[in-house]
Amino acid sequence: MNYERINGYLGLARRANRIALGETALHQCRHGRVSLLLIAKDASDNTREMAIRVASDNKIAYKLYLTKTELGSLIGKGSVALLGLLDRGLSKQVIHEMED
Repeated sequence: MNYERINGYLGLARRANRIALGETALHQCRHGRVSLLLIAKDASDNTREMAIRVASDNKIAYKLYLTKTELGSLIGKGSVALLGLLDRGLSKQVIHEMED
């Protein structure tokens, strides 16, 4: 897993305004706008289960990645438990980098 490249893609998505955070990410999942849902490894059990359920129900890829603080600092926020990528191309690249 190449963290530098993944973090670079997430920064690019933030600058392009192609991310959704928290409850908004779940809302966007339900409407089919999210192509990859990143869940912080230290998200609460309820948050993690709900996010996985919503992603699975809507056939959206999801991955556990970093902690809430680390994920938040990548995009200039405090603490972020859920991050939805709205760009299919960037999502494919992130998934590819996570699988390597």
